[in-house]
Amino acid sequence: MSRLIVALLCLLTLPAAHARDSLLDVYHKALQADPQVRAAAAARDAAQEGLPQARAGRLPNANLGADAGQTWQSIGGQSTDFTSYSYQLRLAQPLYDAAVRPAIDQAEAGVARSEAELELVHQSLMLRVSEAYFGILAARDTLEFAQAEQRAIERQLEQAQERFEVGLVAITDVHEARARFDLAQAQVIAAENQLALAREALREIIGEQPDPVAPLAADLPLQRPAEAADQWVDAARTRNPRVTALEQAVASARAEIDRRGAGHRPRVDLVGTQSYSDRALTIPGASPTDRRSTLVGIQLNVPLYQGGAISAAVRQAHHQLATAQEQLEQERRALERESRAAYLNVVAGISQVHALEQAVVSNETALEATQAGFEVGTRTAVEVLNAQQELFRARRDLAQARYQFVLDGLRLKLAAGQLAPEDLEQLDRWLR
Repeated sequence: MSRLIVALLCLLTLPAAHARDSLLDVYHKALQADPQVRAAAAARDAAQEGLPQARAGRLPNANLGADAGQTWQSIGGQSTDFTSYSYQLRLAQPLYDAAVRPAIDQAEAGVARSEAELELVHQSLMLRVSEAYFGILAARDTLEFAQAEQRAIERQLEQAQERFEVGLVAITDVHEARARFDLAQAQVIAAENQLALAREALREIIGEQPDPVAPLAADLPLQRPAEAADQWVDAARTRNPRVTALEQAVASARAEIDRRGAGHRPRVDLVGTQSYSDRALTIPGASPTDRRSTLVGIQLNVPLYQGGAISAAVRQAHHQLATAQEQLEQERRALERESRAAYLNVVAGISQVHALEQAVVSNETALEATQAGFEVGTRTAVEVLNAQQELFRARRDLAQARYQFVLDGLRLKLAAGQLAPEDLEQLDRWLR
């Protein structure tokens, strides 16, 4: 009984296996740590503060001014001095200001634009995380294939040396195998470095060293996009946050024209003023004086001439609107190209994966035949090495094609403005 208890305690004290991060886990880490997300959120918060500033143009404003001083003066040989105090309280309520409404429209457009830009950063982060995640998987596969190729070449080198020692092959076969082995070693070193760089790319996003990532299942379904290419293009031209942000930039530019044009219009304010002054004289017989006054009235300001500055500002705003409109059109064209390219890449990726799967089978058969021929003397060691190299290259290309197919699907949804955490959650089902 005591031995059983000791055994259970030992099992409990053993370190748990290092858990692997899913794609969604890495995204949640990045969502908290990525500087681009935090910067976009701060920009959104800053834009929201512009709205109460613009609305303040409709609200009353109050100002209080006060002063106190001592005066010394001499009049007709008689010196006097006195102390003075005064204050003025002014309250103004705008009744008509043509610049307020456009300023509010600009602020609202700024908030909507910042929201769209934040959404764009969130969707782009999903793709960046996925690219870094699958970049690690691709680098790890490359390293594993390079190590496997190195081991195969090492065995081939040992066989060549044994055959040379008994006189079955020439020394050239040994030299050829040795050269391939040295090259394989260099490729392993390069693959190890590439894996370290891939992990650093993910660390840059999440702000910490990433945990081991889960590999992609071999039975990943290869499905064509549910909609036709034109539907993806339409979605990209209308729903992508990049388009939404630039549409709000156009709206802001239109409001800027109205805001600048308001400089030609009068402004009307309801004004109330309360003032008080007190002067204490030191002249014999003089008594302190104080004054109080209250004023309520309508104040009208009519701009007559400002040297052409307002007209120039309006023309400038029209040019800025034209710039924003052209930038919007350019973005729509770019998104149309990107969505079509992503769609074609997804469709072509399916065929490419199938072709590479067949290439792996064919290269495995070719290697078996070459090795059999080498055993009976009809094939050379160089041919065996070439067959091994082609097989590992086909396996590496197949793994990368599968990762590229997944990423092209995410790029298609990003172009259409439809990339969501649910897409990463669905991918996690195929990461094991």
